[in-house]
Amino acid sequence: MKRRNQITIAAPTIALLLSGLPLTAQSQAMKAPFDGSKLQASSHSYSVLIQGNAAGTMETSTSVDNGTVTGHVEMEISFQGATQTIVQDVTFRANDLRMISSSQVTDVSIMHAETSVQYDNGHVTGRGQTPTPTGEVATVEIDTVLGSDVIDSGAAFILLGTLEWTDGAIYSFDAFQSSAGTVSSGSATAVASEQVTVPEGEFDTWKITTGGLAQPFTLWLDKTDGSVVKMGVNAGISIEFVRGRQSASPTD
Repeated sequence: MKRRNQITIAAPTIALLLSGLPLTAQSQAMKAPFDGSKLQASSHSYSVLIQGNAAGTMETSTSVDNGTVTGHVEMEISFQGATQTIVQDVTFRANDLRMISSSQVTDVSIMHAETSVQYDNGHVTGRGQTPTPTGEVATVEIDTVLGSDVIDSGAAFILLGTLEWTDGAIYSFDAFQSSAGTVSSGSATAVASEQVTVPEGEFDTWKITTGGLAQPFTLWLDKTDGSVVKMGVNAGISIEFVRGRQSASPTD
C-alpha cells in the first residue's frame, strides 16, 4: 500500500511541542507560578492553515467543576489526501495543580494510537502511544514517580494563560509528555506585544515562544483573559491555528 505524506501533531495540548531555547535564556527563567484559580469555563473554535491554506479545524474547551479543571481538544487536519484526527483530555485540580488524568486518541491514515494515564499524588501509570513516520505505532508502558511540580503537557497549554506576562518575561516549567512517558524542562518567553487579526476579530496579545520540548511553536495569548488567539507550529512546513472559522475548502 502506498503511504501518503502525513503530518503528526501532538495535540496542544495540544501538548507543548518545542525545541529548546538558548541555555542563557533558560538560566534567566523564573519558575512558572501557574494559577489554576484564574481558570474559567470557556470554549473556542480554530481554523487550521497549512502553508496559508485551510486544512481543518480545532475545537477546545475548558470546564471547571468543584475545583476540578478539564481541558478538551478535538482536531481534524486533511493534507495531501491524508486525514489526522486527535481527541485529547486532561484533568487536574485548580487549587494545587495536582494532575488527575490525561488521555489522547490519534488516528492518522491507517494508524490508531491511544494514550491514557492516571496520576496519584505524583505517581503516574498507564500507556502511551505515538504514530511514527514509518507507519508503526510506538508504545510505552508508564509507571513512574514525578516531582511535585511536574504538570501534564496538556495542562501546560491551558495554564500558560494564567501567568503574569510582561515584555521579556521568561518562565520555566517541567511537563510530562504522556504519549512518550518522558519529562521535559520547558520554558516560555514573551517576545513581543502584538495586535493580531484572526477570523474572530482583532486582539491585543502577548506573543509567546516556548522551548525545551519536541517541536517549535509560538502562541499569541489574549491580554484580557489569557486564551489562545493564534498558534504557529513549524513541523517542516508552516501550520497555523487561528481563532474563528476561515471560509475555504480544505487542502487536497
